[in-house]
Amino acid sequence: MNDNKKNKIAVDDKIDGNSFVKEKFQVSRFFREKMRERRDDDNASERKKKLAAIRRALWAASFFLGLGVYLSSVVAVCIIIGMKCDEIFSSSPCGVVAGIFLGFPVAIYGIYADYQKYGK
Repeated sequence: MNDNKKNKIAVDDKIDGNSFVKEKFQVSRFFREKMRERRDDDNASERKKKLAAIRRALWAASFFLGLGVYLSSVVAVCIIIGMKCDEIFSSSPCGVVAGIFLGFPVAIYGIYADYQKYGK
């Protein structure tokens, strides 16, 4: 008799339609939760990709900024040495021009040597 009552209740619920609505709600909530988890996972992976891209961009910017500072400082030192040579030998533009023409190759060689040392 208990089995008949259980069956009757189950059949009544299915006929009632409320269980169908409840099941539909449960299924849709399940899928919404799964979609939310997937979206959160996608957002997390996108956030990680964006942060990695920002890190690479900052590293590249600092690297090239460092190269620019190194290049300009070496050329500036060579120009200052050329100006001092101009004062000593009283040859006005020759020391500055020599400083410029010697500064760039010296700076480029320094960058190349650093690359050979740390680039590998």
